[in-house]
Amino acid sequence: MKKTKLIALIMVISIMMVGAGYAAWSEQIFVDTTIKTGNFNMEITKATVRTGERQDDNLSHEWHHFDWTKGNSKNDVTINQDGNSVEVELRNLYPGGVVQFDMTTTNNGTIPAKLKSVNVQYLDGNKSLLNSLKAKTTWKVDINGDGKIEPMGKFGNGHVDGKWHPVQSALSVLVDDLNNYNIVIEPKGSLSLGLDDEDGCIQFKLDENAKNALQDQTVKFKLTFNWEQWTTDPNSNPYTNYGGDGDIQ
Repeated sequence: MKKTKLIALIMVISIMMVGAGYAAWSEQIFVDTTIKTGNFNMEITKATVRTGERQDDNLSHEWHHFDWTKGNSKNDVTINQDGNSVEVELRNLYPGGVVQFDMTTTNNGTIPAKLKSVNVQYLDGNKSLLNSLKAKTTWKVDINGDGKIEPMGKFGNGHVDGKWHPVQSALSVLVDDLNNYNIVIEPKGSLSLGLDDEDGCIQFKLDENAKNALQDQTVKFKLTFNWEQWTTDPNSNPYTNYGGDGDIQ
């Protein structure tokens, strides 16, 4: 019996020694990773209304100094709290009279953005007056927020098509034009509606054939600019040749 126990003990010790002979040291290494999502924040940072088709004309013609739109009044245009829409109220228009709506939108977030659509919503006043308005737009961009406006030759002449359209149609044409040039606004970059040293603008004009019934009328409407992130897949997107590189900042 003692011999059997001795043999069993020797076998146990042998097995332990074999295990020790084949053992290897090991260690687990852990990496703590933090992922922070970006911030999407396109904001209208400037919005005013003024008289005339071109700013230089206002300064060079004495008779233009009478601001028949009361364009310096902040009550004529209000940036809403969402930062994506403005309310515009136009007064004292006459057939053929032109008002310039100046606006700049800035990318105050961390994600590159492109303009998806613009909506026009009637709010108050004479709806027929809104339907009798025509509009056209011009645009310029500071793609990456370096304070330099991109050369117009890089993106055509910035005049879109230069034609007067119903307001909603004019803004849809603007969106199409920006997307045709693959315009993506980088963080701190901005989009203005205008050319050269002219303040950015949408021009509104009352139809030359407007009826007498539209005299002494006012209309108030809202413009909502809908922006979206520049792409859902940076490695496979249609913006390989646009004016920015879509970098995450």
